[in-house]
Amino acid sequence: MNPMALPREGRKVSKFNDLKKGLGRERLIELQSVSAATPKPSLAATVEKPDLVVETGDLPATACAVRDQLTSAGCLFDRGLPVKVVPSADGGPPTTTRLTANRIVMETHRLCRPVKLDSDEPIPVTLPDRVARMYLEMSGEWNLPPLAGICTTPLLAADGAVRTAEGYDHLTCLWCSSVPTLRIPERASKPRLPFSACARPFERFPFPMRRGAKMQLSASRWLTSISARAWTKAHSWSAS
Repeated sequence: MNPMALPREGRKVSKFNDLKKGLGRERLIELQSVSAATPKPSLAATVEKPDLVVETGDLPATACAVRDQLTSAGCLFDRGLPVKVVPSADGGPPTTTRLTANRIVMETHRLCRPVKLDSDEPIPVTLPDRVARMYLEMSGEWNLPPLAGICTTPLLAADGAVRTAEGYDHLTCLWCSSVPTLRIPERASKPRLPFSACARPFERFPFPMRRGAKMQLSASRWLTSISARAWTKAHSWSAS
C-alpha cells in the first residue's frame, strides 16, 4: 500500500507569529535576507605593525633586529637580565617577570610582524626560538634602561625636594606606581622651636655636647645622619 501525501493545513494566526499562511517558503527567504544584512567586522581597524625580516642565513642579525624592537617597548628593563614590568592581578603594586625565550617571541610579535621573504614577497612566520635564545645571550647589549626597583612612595631629591612620578623615572631608575601626591606647605604651620629645645634630647647622648656654634654643628650632623638613615630605610621597604 503506497502512502498518500495529505495537504498540510494552515496555521492559525496568533499574537506571537502574526502569520496568515504559516512559515512557508517565502517566510524563510525573508529571514535569510535579514540575517545576511548583519554587518561583519572590518579588517581596516587592525593596527599595522612593522615587518621584521627573519634571515635564515644570518640569525644573529635577526637577533639584533629583535633587540632594536624590544628597546622601544617601554615596559622592558635591564635588571641583570631582561625583565618586564607587569601589573598585579589583585590591584597591588606591579611586579617584574623574567623574560624567557617564549616570552621574547610573544613580545616580538606584539611589537612587530616577523616575516620571511619569498621572491621579495613577505610571508608571516613565527620568530624562531633560536633567535630568542640568541637575544638572551646578548648580555650588556640589550640597550634596555636599568631598573633599580619598584616604588610606591614620593621621591626625595638630592636638594631635599619631594616629588612624585608615574611610570619609569629616569633620574632614580625606579618604576613608580600609584604614588600619592603630597601637599607640603611653603611655610610651617607651627612656629620654629629654638635650638636649645631641639638639642635638649641630645644631652644624654654618649658623646660630648659642645657649647655655642660647635654644639649646633655637632647636633645638626647627628640629626642629618639619623634622618638620612631613616628615610633610606623607609624607602628601601617600598622599593623592590
